[in-house]
Amino acid sequence: MYIVQLIILLFFLDPDTENLGGNELVRNENHVITYECFEDRIEFVIDVIGDRTDNTNGKWPNLDYFYLWVDFNNNGKLDSLIDRNFGPKFYNNKLQVCKSLLYSKTRQTTCFFNSNSTCHRQFKKTQNLEIDHVVFEISIPKKELSKSNSYNVYFMIADKYSKTYYPINNIKFEATFKIECNNISTEQMLK
Repeated sequence: MYIVQLIILLFFLDPDTENLGGNELVRNENHVITYECFEDRIEFVIDVIGDRTDNTNGKWPNLDYFYLWVDFNNNGKLDSLIDRNFGPKFYNNKLQVCKSLLYSKTRQTTCFFNSNSTCHRQFKKTQNLEIDHVVFEISIPKKELSKSNSYNVYFMIADKYSKTYYPINNIKFEATFKIECNNISTEQMLK
């Protein structure tokens, strides 16, 4: 029976559609955000199903981009030069991860490209939408997200028309997604 179900599943999968699995943080008509824990890193996928225009290689401000903010010491407030953000940026003619330390809710250091993080920005089909759309993937070492095994993050996703914040519209760590890789559980932490 199991083999028959597997064959049926494989038969109906579209080979041109990428399967982006993982633990879900957000699902709505515009975005699906998932993560997956690995031994030394966490991989995030931001599936921008509401953006069907390709500005992945655009010029500022007509550019698709995101930031992932990290409450590095997990205390629910912004700590200058401790908390950080990550995002894609072209450097030396290739897409790399820009890591910045936060001074305040509106100021941050310049980019550090010494992170062992990787990122991809693509325009493709996924299991969430079988029409080409914007997809971001970023892999960040756990040690750059927190010294503990708990990670408090939030996201900003932008295109030339709008910016959207998750879990809510703030940038002070008053609300974050709490990711615990021990038991791969997610909860929204509100203070």
